[in-house]
Amino acid sequence: MPYESFLPQEHVRITKVVQDASTNAWMYVLHVQRGNTSTHSSPRGPVVVGFSHEYIISRRFSEFKQLHAALVPVMGSALTSLPADGLLTLIMADNQELLNERRHVLTQIVKDILNHPVARDLPDVLEFLGHESISAKVMAPLSGQCTSSIHKTFSPAWTAPYRASVLSS
Repeated sequence: MPYESFLPQEHVRITKVVQDASTNAWMYVLHVQRGNTSTHSSPRGPVVVGFSHEYIISRRFSEFKQLHAALVPVMGSALTSLPADGLLTLIMADNQELLNERRHVLTQIVKDILNHPVARDLPDVLEFLGHESISAKVMAPLSGQCTSSIHKTFSPAWTAPYRASVLSS
């Protein structure tokens, strides 16, 4: 299998919610940091040793629903429930408060999965979060933290800033 295991100390967070104008679907952009690093002191300050791999992937809410359905039998009550979904959410699809709430709940679901000793290594999870997936974009190393934001954009132009940062490095 081409996917590597995920360990709970690795970081996955939803950094943005963007709307694909061609499909009108909301995409949750996940920033994934993986690696094996440690920090120790030196006379010049902290030194980080090891490697780090960062990339971004985008997933629709429906993909989270599919993953959630596959993991409920394995994780049971350890898996946070999905946020509301239905006609009302379609009517309120552009509501920033709703999108932020979903982003927070989906982030908690990802944390639940990565902290579960069995679920984090399941093929469905590895594919969902894997950098080999079609939607993954490898990122150049970041100097600062990702900030959360919500905005509308056009497909596939929303990937341009990430693509530009990779090509310029």
